[in-house]
Amino acid sequence: MIEGVRKFNRNKYLHLVSEDFGGRSNVGTGTLDFQQFQKFVYEKWVFYFKWISAQEILLPKGARIFFPNRILFSESEHLFFYELVGVSPIFDGLRTSTRKLESAIEASSLFRKKIQPSDWVGSENIRYSRIVFSPGLDRDALSNSKLFLTKDQLETHPILMQSESSPNPFNIAEDAESFSIENCVAIECREDLSLFRSRSIIHLACVNKSMAKGDIIEFLDCLRFFFPTDRVEERSSIHGISFGFSTEGQTNTIAQFQNLLFSNGIRETTLGGFLNTHSSLLKAMFDTERFIYEPSLRWMEHDGLVEESFINPDLLIERPDGYFDIVDFKLAGIHKKKLTKASRKRRRFIDYVCEGIAQLSNYEFYFSFEGNQKHALEKFGVKVRNPNLMLVIGNDENYIKQEVEEALRVFKNSKLKIVDYDTLISKFLNESKSESDFPQLFSDSGMHLVQP
Repeated sequence: MIEGVRKFNRNKYLHLVSEDFGGRSNVGTGTLDFQQFQKFVYEKWVFYFKWISAQEILLPKGARIFFPNRILFSESEHLFFYELVGVSPIFDGLRTSTRKLESAIEASSLFRKKIQPSDWVGSENIRYSRIVFSPGLDRDALSNSKLFLTKDQLETHPILMQSESSPNPFNIAEDAESFSIENCVAIECREDLSLFRSRSIIHLACVNKSMAKGDIIEFLDCLRFFFPTDRVEERSSIHGISFGFSTEGQTNTIAQFQNLLFSNGIRETTLGGFLNTHSSLLKAMFDTERFIYEPSLRWMEHDGLVEESFINPDLLIERPDGYFDIVDFKLAGIHKKKLTKASRKRRRFIDYVCEGIAQLSNYEFYFSFEGNQKHALEKFGVKVRNPNLMLVIGNDENYIKQEVEEALRVFKNSKLKIVDYDTLISKFLNESKSESDFPQLFSDSGMHLVQP
């Protein structure tokens, strides 16, 4: 039982909403720009999660709740989106990320595709909850797959079967008025059916830019996310969070990392920041017990030609011998057909890859000076000498192993290694000792508020 349980004050919340728009009587006039939309949604979710944190939660024995720790805002030509991601045993605020979409379709697709919007979710107030969208895979096939589905999702969620030729699990049309999806899994297959990916969705919603402020509030109010009931009831559903039987929600975490990874318009800092806030995932992927994320290191010594004052490598990871290697993150490059170009005898990397290699080479040059090595040891306690260099870039679609190895021939005496994200994710899954190592995360069906 959580001590200090307090009753939700609906009037106080309505007052907060009213203050946001200069009075409740004016709330229905005008529309929101993207920044106003972000501010409104962010503040309401933070308010809601703080309130949830102070309540007594009825959970299955031995379970605990997990809060999201990031909110991703997106904008297409006619729609505003937001999605809650991340898994944290406590609510410690919401970090924000933004991206620009070329079309609403990019909000749902995990593969590089050119498709037309569907009318399926183009009407007003479409809502999906606790559904598995599956392209031709039944429950038995899903159970035997390596997709990111929890026990609860496999056993209790209805499976909405779709044709394997269906381009997306759900398509959001640009003329949609409003749309929400919560505690669902969307499985998508590549067009040649050679690869399946799953997307675990805690909560995703969109509204049309033409909606009035008051209509957006009404949409959220209808979802009952921000207005917990005042009535004395035995239980009331909770939204936006999950629960499970582990202090680390790795199954859900890695699924959501994949969501970000294959999201159009995402930034490298967003990917790195997600890994940094889910340290157990990062440690497992890189076989390390200690890492330093984005250390700021001053040039204490150089050859006189360096113009910048600091370096900021994405990641330093500790090896078993106590020395650190250097990792640089680039995006998965979902719009890049290949990471290499030219024929075999002239195989070389595309510029996008070369940029990452150049950054790593600069970091290696930094640590070739003893004065810089000493500075890193004094400031962060890290020892770096002759480091291995790892560039994380690409995915299963554009990383062709043979061609990457051919392009690496010019670096034959280097300690450079290039790894794609799908390989890292597979490594994490394959090295797990057993299925029992993964916590069984569940949606809000077994989690309720105890009303005072």
